[in-house]
Formats: sequence, C-alpha cells, structure tokens
Amino acid sequence: MSFAPVTVREEATAKINLSLDVIDRRDDGYHTIDSVMQAISLADGVTVTVAPFSCTENRYSADSCQDNPDHSSGDSALINSVPYQESSIAIELQSSIAIAPVETNTAVRAARLWCRYTAAANLKIRIYLQKNIPVGAGLGGGSSDAAAVLRSLNRLAREERIGVAPLSAEILLEIAAAIGADVPFCLYGGIARCRGIGEIVEPLEPLPQWPLILALPPFSFSTAARYKELDQLDKSLWQQPDTEALLQAINSHDIAGINQTAFNVFSNIPDENVTSLQQALLETDAEMVRMTGSGPVVFALYTSEEERDLSLQMLKDPAHKDTVFLPAHLIQSRSSFYFQQADLSC
Repeated sequence: MSFAPVTVREEATAKINLSLDVIDRRDDGYHTIDSVMQAISLADGVTVTVAPFSCTENRYSADSCQDNPDHSSGDSALINSVPYQESSIAIELQSSIAIAPVETNTAVRAARLWCRYTAAANLKIRIYLQKNIPVGAGLGGGSSDAAAVLRSLNRLAREERIGVAPLSAEILLEIAAAIGADVPFCLYGGIARCRGIGEIVEPLEPLPQWPLILALPPFSFSTAARYKELDQLDKSLWQQPDTEALLQAINSHDIAGINQTAFNVFSNIPDENVTSLQQALLETDAEMVRMTGSGPVVFALYTSEEERDLSLQMLKDPAHKDTVFLPAHLIQSRSSFYFQQADLSC
C-alpha cells in the first residue's frame, strides 16, 4: 500500500451536562444515565497525520522508524511525544501539555480500535493534541479528542486517501462507547439526550448560542469515587431532574424552564467548596448555574454576552483568586459525523 502522507485537523469541543441523572448501576459496574449534553465553544485542536508504515522491524524503533515530529518547536517542555506500536500499526502521540500515558490515552485508544475494526495495516498514525480543555474537569476533553480521532480517520478512509474502507456509523458508535460514556455524544456534537451508558444518543434541536462562564476550581474529583459516593446515598432522598419537562423547555428555548427542570444528581453529594462556587455564580444573576459531569467544574448560563462579561468582572474577587473563570458559549453546529452517517458504509 502506497500513498502520500495526509493530514486532517478537527476541533474537539468540550461539553457540559445541562442535566444529569443516574438511573442505576449495572452488574458489570457501569452506570446507566439520562443526560442532556451540550457542546460548547472551548475546544482542543486535534491533528491526525497518516502515512505508510514501512518499518521492517516488528518492534517500534525510534532510530529506524520514527520521523522528526511535525510539531517540534525546539521547546521540549511543550511536547509530550510517545510512540506506540501494535503489529503493523505505529501510533505516535504528541501534546502541548502533559497528558495521560499512551497506554490509557483515549485518543490513542480510538486510533487503535479504529485500526483493529477496519483491519488496517502498514499505517503510521501521528496524533497531535493542542490542549485547551482542562484535564480532569468533567468537560469531556479526553472523550472529545477520541471522537475527533475517529472522525478524522474515517473521513480519510471515506475519501479513499489511505487505502482503508471506512466504518459504518453503527460501528463507530460501538467503538466510541467502548472508549468512554461521553465519546458517543462527542461524535455528534451540538445538543443531545444521552442514555444507556452513553451510547444511546438522541440529537435535539439546537439552543441559541447562549454565553456562559466556566468556573474551574483548584481541585478535582475522581469520577469513580463520585459514583461510589452516589451509590451509597439513599436514592429515595435524591433530588432528580424532570427530564421530559426539560426536553419541552429546550424545544421552546425557555431558559427559565430549563433552569427549573434540569439537575445534576451529583449535586446530591454535599461539598462546601462547590456550593460556595455555585453561590458566587448565582450572585451574578445568571439564568442557570449547575455543576457539570461529576464535578467540580460549575457553569453559569446567560442570555447576553454583556451580562456574561459584566459577571466576569464581578468574579474578580480575592475570595475566588484560585478559581479560573473562562468565557464560552453554547454551539449549535453538529459534527461532520451527524451529517455523514448515511454515507458511512463498509
């Protein structure tokens, strides 16, 4: 197989949970959810380069098989470059910041599974992540990176540029769900109701591009530990969202109704620091304040950029000096995957 090296770049958008309900815990330890997820403007840049892999050695050798990185800047502190080889596929991961080890990185896992399902061979795949989404913040950065890699590889295959047949939408979703609960949604983008363990994605009509503030505190939570804490609570005492009413409010762009019916069940776990952060955002007269994912990041939603920008000024207070407040907005556009499902075939 011979072809010219080809590069494609995708934006990997962050997500917030407008609402998040946990339905139950399955026998295999996974939790089923009912969540409304929304893509936002904060995004990583994901660049994927595919070239023929002609190394004759079975093991990946930096001396004989690895080219000079495309994104080398001379500043090694900005690059985390890790090679990975499986059979006749070589995968190289680079990042603008320190990230998860290659063995567990979601972007590498996405490339590896895509190659396995397509039976691709003799490919060198180079992934570069320009990280803008904070790591471990519940904003789906790793999941979105993985989805972007899947879309990129399948796009190149669909355009017949790398000598591999593309996967169907159904198989891509299967791979996405195997990587993580947020990855299927991140394949779509926009806004969607997500159920099961995240693999059942129902796109919804887009909301206006309402502005928001993301509040990133100087601490993080373990998602696994948060689920364990939630399992230990008496579910009959939980506050839960009214998801059906929420969907009606979304359909009518009723932000007050969205605020009244949306809820994140992880907020049933008491945490003074998160509560304090939520209160600070509520004092800016935001239309809606919620925690996203399992926390601890909190977002505040507004109906105008002027209100949002004034609120950012209000939050410049010594009491919140360790919290990072980022401006963003909801995005309406869905990914190429949404529009091309009908064209994806093996």
